[in-house]
Amino acid sequence: MRNCRTQNCRFALFQAGKLAWKGPHWTRPVRRELRTRQNVVDSDATLIVARGMLTGGTALTAQIARRKGRICRVWDLQEESDPADIVRWIAANRIRVLNVAGPRESQSPGIYQQAYTVLATVFGQLEL
Repeated sequence: MRNCRTQNCRFALFQAGKLAWKGPHWTRPVRRELRTRQNVVDSDATLIVARGMLTGGTALTAQIARRKGRICRVWDLQEESDPADIVRWIAANRIRVLNVAGPRESQSPGIYQQAYTVLATVFGQLEL
């Protein structure tokens, strides 16, 4: 990004798959696995919100959690229905820092709104 100082240039690199937006900064895609691993390690548990079989980076997240011996739960939006189950899981495991993962909207259309609805309900029920 040495010669890329404008937002338009960053966006072009993003579209070309050379940069990824992560919070307040841009990261290189080759570091996604490292970032995923760090997110799993830095949290008390990981909640994966998905539909059906896990693939790509979502499957990688589950594999890393398993290898690292971290608490991980997959919430399948096609099968699960009561967000209170997540609230009970968080309380039972005394989770203070939760890593939430799942497929991208571009790979699973509609997943953002479904996940948002579940998580808004969960966070609304949590006693902090």
